[in-house]
Amino acid sequence: MKIFNKIKSLYSLLGIQPKSKSNTVVDSIGSNTINNSIIEKRNPKSKIKFGSNSTISGRFVLNCENSLIEIGNNVSIGNSSIFECALEIIVEDDVLISYQCIIQDSNNHSLNLTERVNDNLNWNRKGIHDWTIPISKKVIIGRGSWLGARAIILKGVELGEGCIVGAGSVVTKSFPAWSIIGGNPAKLIRTLTEEER
Repeated sequence: MKIFNKIKSLYSLLGIQPKSKSNTVVDSIGSNTINNSIIEKRNPKSKIKFGSNSTISGRFVLNCENSLIEIGNNVSIGNSSIFECALEIIVEDDVLISYQCIIQDSNNHSLNLTERVNDNLNWNRKGIHDWTIPISKKVIIGRGSWLGARAIILKGVELGEGCIVGAGSVVTKSFPAWSIIGGNPAKLIRTLTEEER
């Protein structure tokens, strides 16, 4: 511990920021990106990519061999947000995601009780979960979108360019570009005017 503190002090004197542990599991990270995230790769073959000029916090969980999380350029992801990925989550450029948002591309468990009754037991005793059973669908957050605090985006949702999601909304379906949406389940409130785009 003493050695670690000495190295940390030396870095501080030299103005060098040591890489966080999470940076070691990012498959690619662009220039000028600040990564304060927690990344949990439950399968080492999964992929996570961060673009340039972004500020990334929150927790990223990749569950399967083919899981992919891809974050674009100039993206901000707030503290305590959670990305739960079984298949694919894409966040395009210039997106703002507030704190405590949840984005997940899977049900995580079956709707059928007989299929999910042993999920907890299998996870706790064996550390396994059968990801072929729950439904998973790709999620895309379009360029320039803004998710308000505690918004939840569920499997299969595609938000077009410039969408705004109200705080606390639960988004269960896709919306076209320039939509302002809100509620539980989220509905179209209105479309942004040409002057607002």
